[in-house]
Amino acid sequence: MPELHALLVGTAVAAPVVAFAMLATLIWGRDSVSERAVVDITRFAFFVSLVASLSLMTWSFLGAHSFLVDLGPWFEVGSHSFRITFLLDRLSTSLMTLTTGAATLIGYFSRTYLHGERGHPRFYLLLNVFAAGMLILVSAGSLDFLFVGWEIVGLTSALLIAFFHERSDPVRNGLRAFITYRICDVGLLTGTIMLHHFAHNANFQPELGPGHWVAGTAHLDTGAATLVALLFLLGAMGKSAQLPFGGWLPRAMEGPTPSSAIFYGALSVHAGVYLLIRLTPLLEDAPLASAAVIAVGAVTTVLGTLTGRVQTDVKSALAYATMTQIGLMFVEVGLHLPGLATVHLLSHATLRIWQLLRAPAILHEMHSLQGALDHEFETGRWLDNIERKFKGPLGAFLYQRALDRFYFDDIGDRFVVAPILWTAQRFAWLEARLVSAKSSGGVRRGPETVSDRQLEKVS
Repeated sequence: MPELHALLVGTAVAAPVVAFAMLATLIWGRDSVSERAVVDITRFAFFVSLVASLSLMTWSFLGAHSFLVDLGPWFEVGSHSFRITFLLDRLSTSLMTLTTGAATLIGYFSRTYLHGERGHPRFYLLLNVFAAGMLILVSAGSLDFLFVGWEIVGLTSALLIAFFHERSDPVRNGLRAFITYRICDVGLLTGTIMLHHFAHNANFQPELGPGHWVAGTAHLDTGAATLVALLFLLGAMGKSAQLPFGGWLPRAMEGPTPSSAIFYGALSVHAGVYLLIRLTPLLEDAPLASAAVIAVGAVTTVLGTLTGRVQTDVKSALAYATMTQIGLMFVEVGLHLPGLATVHLLSHATLRIWQLLRAPAILHEMHSLQGALDHEFETGRWLDNIERKFKGPLGAFLYQRALDRFYFDDIGDRFVVAPILWTAQRFAWLEARLVSAKSSGGVRRGPETVSDRQLEKVS
């Protein structure tokens, strides 16, 4: 039986990797590629992966216990061996099925939605890379291996935001998301290193969880658990667009609608919630970190719902609605309710991917309805906006702040984007000085500072 489980999980992850290799070979050096061939290869790979994931989920829900599947070492450095391990329980197999099911749906939907686009093969290439990374992320048996999937998902996210690279806005917004990821991923990487220091490994241990949903890390002393959990919280906040790092999510809607649906409706944006669910044992040992998770989620929920009510386009409104729901999931995890957070995650992902895929059609239908009625009507009033909920000066104040998105974009520019640009400029200046030391015509002037104009380029 363990051999069968290893075969199934290996097949589920390997199928999109093989499809990526086939598409890369097919596309390489060619000016035009058959769209049908690209779609057929991708759909077959996702179908195989979906069957394998469904088989694992069926086995998991029949009452089998959680366990780790070890496929051997990837590489070894001294006495440390980086092993490829997968954790199979109800949480991981459910999310594997959600990933492959959503990827299959997007593969079918994009066949016609992106028909004739110059980047059609590139989209499917990145979709396969993303599916493989997401499957690794949700099924990894250790935080070391999870980090591999985490980075693959972040890279493909930024590349697909900038999919329409002929225009400047998608490229700037992709860069904005990538910078935010880089800042917050430091927390995940540092937390993993600290967990190795305190617990001597970063493996998930199924037997530690009181059930199938919360198999996670080892328990630690309160001080160590608080430090590690807060570092992981930083990583989760960036990936799941929690304030003050959530400004990139509405900008991410610059990408194609199918990628917005699968990344920011169903899968990628929920990765931070999944990470915190896995860290339930640490949060149980760290009341302060649990309170921080609740505070982050509560603030994002309140400000996200207020901001979402004043948006004038449907995709931005859905982006803030997603932030709001994920904030509630953070609160649930902080209250040590991982089962509830998991059910919330699965149901929300299923609903939001459908809403984002339907968004362009809804706009077309609304315009058609307006034409049939021969007059304008205010669709925003259906949402019962802020000024109706709060009367007088308070309503006006909240409405204005919501229009300004509570200045979190400006805060992100000053305290997230600007430091990254400043650091990059210093390193560029240092590199120029080192090069000039070996030649007669070196760069002598000092490093430039980050200007408002440079901030505007990534805002």
